[in-house]
Amino acid sequence: MQHREHDLQASIKAWVRRWVTSPCVFLAFDRSRAMSETQYLFEAARGIRAGTPDTVLLYPDGKCWWVELKVGRNKAQEAQLALHLEMAGVGHHVDIIYTVADYANALYAKGLTLHARAREEAAALDRKLAAKWLAGKEDGVKKVIPGAARATGREAKKRAIAKIAHLRKDGLFF
Repeated sequence: MQHREHDLQASIKAWVRRWVTSPCVFLAFDRSRAMSETQYLFEAARGIRAGTPDTVLLYPDGKCWWVELKVGRNKAQEAQLALHLEMAGVGHHVDIIYTVADYANALYAKGLTLHARAREEAAALDRKLAAKWLAGKEDGVKKVIPGAARATGREAKKRAIAKIAHLRKDGLFF
């Protein structure tokens, strides 16, 4: 089942592309649920950190705005808050945003130039997302992603350790 934060991230990306008239670069970092027991281990080996904010918007004068996206009652996890603190220590701030409208209003407050109808369109996108999520909740159908079924607990840990040991032996994991 696709996570709601994915939908929110995609909506914000599309909204920025269409409604922000100031020059900017939108980047997204999606560390969704692992598709295998070793995915996060490989990502960590490449420097991808747990807790990395979901998006960053780069705009003139070397400014950037980091955003952690959350939906509903979700709160930032411990790893996310720890990285946010570390980022604050080097002069970067991370905001936690729950809706496209919140994102639009924050950009407006930062002084970026938006199309005249940008904030209204952000609110419309939020209504569209809410309707989509409500419809998905009512149908009661869970979509299964192939290969997503995983063992839990000790069995998964043993398999992950065995896989890493094999990869190290082959020189593919350090």
